[in-house]
Amino acid sequence: MTDHAAIRRHLARCTPCRWLTQHALRARDPVIVEAALRLRADHLAADEEREAFLRRPAQHTPQGRIDR
Repeated sequence: MTDHAAIRRHLARCTPCRWLTQHALRARDPVIVEAALRLRADHLAADEEREAFLRRPAQHTPQGRIDR
């Protein structure tokens, strides 16, 4: 699982996750809480995947295009 700082960074920039989390806490509805946690986990996984992709060195193809 990810650390608390990563969750805070994600919530600071993801409006849907922030809104759903706030709504879940106010409503105290376990179904909404579960949905908020699942959405946040999916978005954090996508963020990590994107960061890993961007860390890969670019490779030039014979046609001059850049592939990652």
